[in-house]
Amino acid sequence: MFRIRQLIFFSIGLIYLFSCDKEKVEIDEVQDLALSATLSLKESWNTASIAIDLSNHLYENKDLKIIPPGANIEWIDSLFTDGDGTEIKVNFGPLVDGDGLLCLDGFKRAGILLISYSVPLSMNGSRVEVIADTHYFSGSLTQLRSLQGGFNLNIDSLNSLNIGLEGKFSISAQNTQSIRASIKRNTAFTEYLISQGDLTGSTFERSDFFSFKLEDILVSFKFNCVNRILEGKLESNGESNSKDLSIDFNPYQDQSCDELAKWNWGHTENIYYYY
Repeated sequence: MFRIRQLIFFSIGLIYLFSCDKEKVEIDEVQDLALSATLSLKESWNTASIAIDLSNHLYENKDLKIIPPGANIEWIDSLFTDGDGTEIKVNFGPLVDGDGLLCLDGFKRAGILLISYSVPLSMNGSRVEVIADTHYFSGSLTQLRSLQGGFNLNIDSLNSLNIGLEGKFSISAQNTQSIRASIKRNTAFTEYLISQGDLTGSTFERSDFFSFKLEDILVSFKFNCVNRILEGKLESNGESNSKDLSIDFNPYQDQSCDELAKWNWGHTENIYYYY
């Protein structure tokens, strides 16, 4: 009888340990999923927004908010009158010992972006292309990630405050990510609302597929808070590994520039930084 009780307790212990290990693995997978999706959104916007910053400066006479004095802006084609638009090379300099150039939005970048405008971004019907070469890097003060691919910004033919965004890119040589969204900017050019779109790709650690809907993601373009997500959500659309995962960019309901987000999965949630 004593041995039977020992076997029962031992079996219960194994079941408990197995359940804990399984739950930990699942939480690790969710964390990888949330961080990968968050960083994919952040880096895609931080790259595409350089074309917005440059257009605001060149054609709207506004101060640069991203591109620092240390970056080299080179005109490849400066004329709209020749019928093929303008093309500009923005060179942030080489990656040196894993470090890049500190930009005005507080992020670091290295490498070259090629940006072309059919007409200024503020005009109806504008078409803008942003291409990141194989040596372009973007990230925080502590970690830069290679980003390769391209983005297209298209202005609504009837309303220059509406921007369509599409892009395919890879981060740190991972599988291709893609973004498609509708963006509305305010008349002061200080806020951009990303909505009506989706973000798909693969996680950085496990290459798990993810697919999220973009729900009213508000990005600040104000000085001292440029390119910071103030609020909004990523909601799993049922096609990713964690079908009910939700990511909230305003966990404390304060629209802070702290780069904090909260993921919620079933009865489990976690607040994390996405540097």
